[in-house]
Amino acid sequence: MNEFSNDNRGGTGTLTVIAGPMFSGKSARLLEIVKGFAVHEKIVAVFTHAIDTRRGIGDISTHDGRSIPAIPVTQARDILPFAEVAEAVAVDEAQFFGAELMNVVDALLDRGVDVVVCGLSVTFDGRPFSPIPELMAVTERVEKLTADCSVCGAPASFHQPASNQDLGDPLEIEERQVGGAEAYEARCRRHATRQ
Repeated sequence: MNEFSNDNRGGTGTLTVIAGPMFSGKSARLLEIVKGFAVHEKIVAVFTHAIDTRRGIGDISTHDGRSIPAIPVTQARDILPFAEVAEAVAVDEAQFFGAELMNVVDALLDRGVDVVVCGLSVTFDGRPFSPIPELMAVTERVEKLTADCSVCGAPASFHQPASNQDLGDPLEIEERQVGGAEAYEARCRRHATRQ
């Protein structure tokens, strides 16, 4: 149990983590899982970080234009009040929530809620992007996706800025770091510039 625990369902949920670099299809996979919950008539609450306004506020959308409504929140703890009756919770852009998300996920799992967390596994300079690596270590299921390298087409586990812009420290989340194809490129290990 932790500070967020409220064991009112008497069961234990399961955790699925979808991880990878930008352009690897993480959000598309999350949408598929959410649709599966709906088919099984589960009450689902879907969340995204409020800092990501690339395709509007209150949506999770894929690079190919598919989307579902989501609740935008600024802190991980803000998820819990909205998830009171949920049987399943999906969290996109999980890297923006930081370590606090670990406690929130534990609380939801203790309530018997199935949780799906989707996010970047590495920063744009190639470092592990908390809390995704930590969640991957304790999950029942990990889906580690890759993109296509923008240089050679090989499987890409990294992404980096498309230009030499100064985006600051990727572990200090700032709005200027949020971007899509106009700002970042997928890169394989051979073509990635890492710290």
